[in-house]
Amino acid sequence: LAFTPYYLELYLGQFNVAQAALLLVFMLQVARSSPSWAQGLVWGASLLLKPHSGLLAPPLLRARRWVVLGTAAAVVLITSVPYMALYPSALGAFLQNFRASVPAPQLGNLGVRQLLFSALSAISPALTPAAHIAVQNSWVAVVLGVALGLTLLRPRAEPADSLCFWLATFFLLYHQDWEHHYI
Repeated sequence: LAFTPYYLELYLGQFNVAQAALLLVFMLQVARSSPSWAQGLVWGASLLLKPHSGLLAPPLLRARRWVVLGTAAAVVLITSVPYMALYPSALGAFLQNFRASVPAPQLGNLGVRQLLFSALSAISPALTPAAHIAVQNSWVAVVLGVALGLTLLRPRAEPADSLCFWLATFFLLYHQDWEHHYI
């Protein structure tokens, strides 16, 4: 418990530890061949907590894990649709989580995309925000394309290996990687 990111997590009101625990349970379920519906429930719960684990969909699609995907989708829809119906403006706020704002200096952001922004800003300080956004979008397209290609074109992959690969891909793609995300 004397782990600094854990205290930061509590202070910020984040729940990455809970999501990491759910993803660990999910990956153990996959490794132990637990019932697919149980895997879907746990993955669905992690999606409700933070949608980042949606990046695990490509290896699940590749492995044709339809029951896992369907159960998780049902969990998300059953719990989210009524809320969004009661509070329609919440959908727009939720979707904003998937859009990166204009890149800017952010001390403490430890992600690859922030490193890319910082390096480009040092090399070419006059680079416009539009150019930074174009570079960021290109980075995401290349990483996502390579990751999808590797996932879909491999003849046979172990599910746990594919899930670990996509968890690592998250850190290459996401625009806000703070210390507590590395838990």
